[in-house]
Amino acid sequence: MTKSIKITTLIVSVLLLIGTLFKISHWPGANILIIIGAAISVLLFILLIFTVPGKLSKGFEQFNLIFASLTIIVALLAFVFKVLHLSGAATLIWIADIGILLSAAFFLIDGMQEKDTAKWIIKIVAGFFILFLMLVLMLAG
Repeated sequence: MTKSIKITTLIVSVLLLIGTLFKISHWPGANILIIIGAAISVLLFILLIFTVPGKLSKGFEQFNLIFASLTIIVALLAFVFKVLHLSGAATLIWIADIGILLSAAFFLIDGMQEKDTAKWIIKIVAGFFILFLMLVLMLAG
């Protein structure tokens, strides 16, 4: 990742957090901050989809990256729709949840096929962490 993408990601994260805090506090400007932050995040993930897969060795790794990026885009849209009280938020949340569960399964499958031990551990741990996080979120909600 280039330095400019890292800086942009940090700025977008701050925008989304500040926008969410503004929304919770009912301060003006919250909707604009959330929309701008989410839009730039979506653009970053679209950029990721078009630049990184060519650098990956296996076709399944490429598919996994593209699928996970699309899932994150849908999850960001679900977040924006939910926070701004727009219709369709519940549907987007369900699509994002299913995508996250499938991404976790794909991480586990990809991890089991990995030959490099360090990558194997990272992929397996990431897959189980995502599954655990989804379980906690489902039980809490």
